[in-house]
Amino acid sequence: MVLAICLPLHSFAEIPNGFKLQLNSDGVELYSKSYNSGPSDFVLVVDLEWAQLRSVLGEPGTAGPGTEIGGEAKVTFTKKSLLNHWQTAKAKWPKTVAVINGQFFNNLLDPPTLNYPVKTAGEVVSGKAAATIELVADLRLLQVDNAAGEAQITSFDSATLYDENSGPEMVAGLDVKPKQGELGYAGRTFVGVQSGGKNASDRVLFFVSSYASQTSAASVLSNFGATQQLMMDGKHAQLIVNSTPLIYSTAAIPHAFAIVAEAVEVPGPPINDQDLDGFLSDVNDCNDQDAEIHPDAQEICDGIDNNCNEQMDEGFAVGTECTVGQGTCLGQGTIECVSANASECNAQFAAEPVSELCDFLDNDCDGVVDEDLNLGEYCEKTSGGCVTNGVWACHLESGDVVCTAPEPAAGRELCNGVDDDCDGLVDEGFQVGDACSEGEGACKVEGFLTCDSRGAAYCKAPQPDIQEERCDGLDNDCDGVVDEGFELGNTCEVELESCTVAGVTVCSATGLNMDCKALTNNCDDTTPIIDGGDGTQTGAGSSSGAGSGGRDPTILTLPGDESSGCIAAPRPLKGHALMLIFLTLLLMFRRQGQYS
Repeated sequence: MVLAICLPLHSFAEIPNGFKLQLNSDGVELYSKSYNSGPSDFVLVVDLEWAQLRSVLGEPGTAGPGTEIGGEAKVTFTKKSLLNHWQTAKAKWPKTVAVINGQFFNNLLDPPTLNYPVKTAGEVVSGKAAATIELVADLRLLQVDNAAGEAQITSFDSATLYDENSGPEMVAGLDVKPKQGELGYAGRTFVGVQSGGKNASDRVLFFVSSYASQTSAASVLSNFGATQQLMMDGKHAQLIVNSTPLIYSTAAIPHAFAIVAEAVEVPGPPINDQDLDGFLSDVNDCNDQDAEIHPDAQEICDGIDNNCNEQMDEGFAVGTECTVGQGTCLGQGTIECVSANASECNAQFAAEPVSELCDFLDNDCDGVVDEDLNLGEYCEKTSGGCVTNGVWACHLESGDVVCTAPEPAAGRELCNGVDDDCDGLVDEGFQVGDACSEGEGACKVEGFLTCDSRGAAYCKAPQPDIQEERCDGLDNDCDGVVDEGFELGNTCEVELESCTVAGVTVCSATGLNMDCKALTNNCDDTTPIIDGGDGTQTGAGSSSGAGSGGRDPTILTLPGDESSGCIAAPRPLKGHALMLIFLTLLLMFRRQGQYS
């Protein structure tokens, strides 16, 4: 049985009780423990910095029954004695110093199949896993990378087994404390790994015993510093060191471990990768003296092309013009690196903020120009009653806030509702609002004075009541002419009962036409008829008082001065007398302006 254990790499400060160092050469140490009766136990330590761990297999045979984990057909391997495996290993690796029995196998088949997976030189040669569930759960995987000097033991994972980037040497085994045969005594082979940490190679330890329990075997490797352990085939435990069988059996086996006391030759860095960053200077490494500079490096803000793309500090805007502040405080500068991961603007403020002035500048550096100065708002200038309009604005020279309204200018006062002469009075001298009238007589209408569109005053009165002209002594049609269309004052004749007397044309009582008014009402009497205006008449053939029965409508009645009287000539009067009477009456009519 073989057990693999992973240990931190260190030199043993104290060899575990009972063990003695028998061999220390070329990275291989052999420790043994003797007993009063029976064969000795051995611990073999392999330092991967100076030695290698390899797998030795019998010749592959025909495919066995079933399939492997990867789906491929199961492979069989011929069984050989451990001595034969020693000879095979020496022929392949001349510096082989030891061989140890390895993998579990199916002893019922000949040639047998391996019970658990084996990978060697990067190739999976057997991917079979045990069908027993409880043993599958106990599977562990020893992984060894001789070139890197690394080894580890992990839980089994078939994905890891077939991963091209995993260790090139792998052997699966069982946990050191499986459920079957934990306390039984038999031949045991255990494997352990001692981690070398960050700066040293790992070590692989083998415990090989002809007669030991699993518990005691695991304890031995733990005393050598193991923290992880794995068990190999114990039924056929065998060990040959430098051609000498230390634990030997005639049983043939298909797989064995070979310990080669020779470091894997790792090629040095290529001449065009001096900084060992994996990038070649003649391909894409722009600085082969600095491993932090290569195409996969992260660009930082340091003035260097870290990722070899012929750009420096991309993503940090270094050198870009920038500003700080605003208004009169505005300062200009450029972006520069302040750390590996940050850049800032190096501009300084041009000035300190001050109270806002009226100068079209942002003096208080708040992003607003000439605020709180009421600029653009309405303002006015006055002089007497004159007002001009403008807005508040900045004076270009003084910086004062001034009103843009022009100075009021006095002019000739007009009738327009405006103080044109700027004396504080509006439309003085035009008596606006005073009463006035238009027209005369029947056409007279009342109104008030107001302004027209030319700046003059006029009487604003309603239109007169224009009617058809009547014969009534009034200008009814408001054309400035009285009783036009009626031929008043013309001579005419009036027929009395026994004679015809002279008369003149006058307005009728209805005002719609004219009547002929006699100048006398008595054919023989030449006394003028005087109408006192109260219905009484005096003169020839007349009687005074109410008994007169009123005046004859054919007799002319003279208005006005009652003492003057009106002389009506009887018919015997001749031409010159009649003309004198007519002219006298006409003058009276025109002077009085009316007829009766």
